[in-house]
Amino acid sequence: RTRSSQPGSSSAEPRKHRAQASPGERGAPTGMFFSGFASRLVAHARALPSIMLGQTRAMTTRKETILKMAKGYRGRSKNCWRLARQRVEKALQYSYISRKLKKRDARKGWIMQINAGAREYNMRYSQLINGLNLAKIGLNRKVLSQLAIQEPYSFRAVLTEAKEALDHKAAAAVANAALGQTAAKAARPMAK
Repeated sequence: RTRSSQPGSSSAEPRKHRAQASPGERGAPTGMFFSGFASRLVAHARALPSIMLGQTRAMTTRKETILKMAKGYRGRSKNCWRLARQRVEKALQYSYISRKLKKRDARKGWIMQINAGAREYNMRYSQLINGLNLAKIGLNRKVLSQLAIQEPYSFRAVLTEAKEALDHKAAAAVANAALGQTAAKAARPMAK
């Protein structure tokens, strides 16, 4: 094509930049690359309703995504690609670590609350957990801490079950020790 045959241009008026031309004046792109299929695709996209044009838009690039994530950072870290990439990578590392630490801190808080509740009834946290395992009570630490705070009577009932299981284990150990001593005496030969 010659310059005069392109839409929106004439020999008398200067050629408009493509961005300045109105949508009706914009012709299909010219050149070897756009011949054939690409020019038909552009013409087809113009015929689509404006709602569907959003679907033909290209995906956001990696650079755009990183710069969006760096929004609000100080200094050049929000504008410069290299600095933004470094800061965003470090921020993602911190967020990954913090997701793990959040769970650890929550568990620590539950254990402190259970320990405080158990010590009101002269029992340590470790004894309570051991007693719950012996009594086959399957309450987790989150539920136990909620019971200790919101339901003190229910927590006391769970605690008494754990104490009974510990007492039963201690009594069995004493009985086994006594039985072992009598068996050892019976097995000893008589001295002459």
